Amino acid sequence: MSVPTMFGMLGQIFGAGDRNRAAGVPMIRLMGPSFAIVSFAIGLGCAFTGSGYNLPFLVSSLAGRWGAQVPFLALAAFVFPKLGLDLGILGIWASFLVSDSVEAAVLVWTSCPHVPGTLKGPRAAGGLQQAYLDEHFPHAFHLGVIQG
Repeated sequence: MSVPTMFGMLGQIFGAGDRNRAAGVPMIRLMGPSFAIVSFAIGLGCAFTGSGYNLPFLVSSLAGRWGAQVPFLALAAFVFPKLGLDLGILGIWASFLVSDSVEAAVLVWTSCPHVPGTLKGPRAAGGLQQAYLDEHFPHAFHLGVIQG
């Protein structure tokens, strides 16, 4: 079976009509920035999980999903239509952009050592991977330089 034939069959199964395209284009426009924000947050969060410190990921996930996305969905479903702004399915996709932005902001906030109440010492930003290396390879690595 050729690739165009397979895509044609999939299009018939899932409905590749103009209605689906009209719904998919705004989704891609909203989800594209969301993917960029998510990739930034995951990249920043890898430093936390790499050092064994998972609390920032937990807090950012709770703040993003339960603190931002669920209330935004409630607003989009119940409050905004009464104000004349009926988002429909766009409200669901926009909620991902909002929640991912909150998650990234929390991860940035918890990685700033100069902010009161955030990480201090070896778990501060930039020191997470080095703390792991110092703990597990005390004689081999220091700030990326191999010592004898």
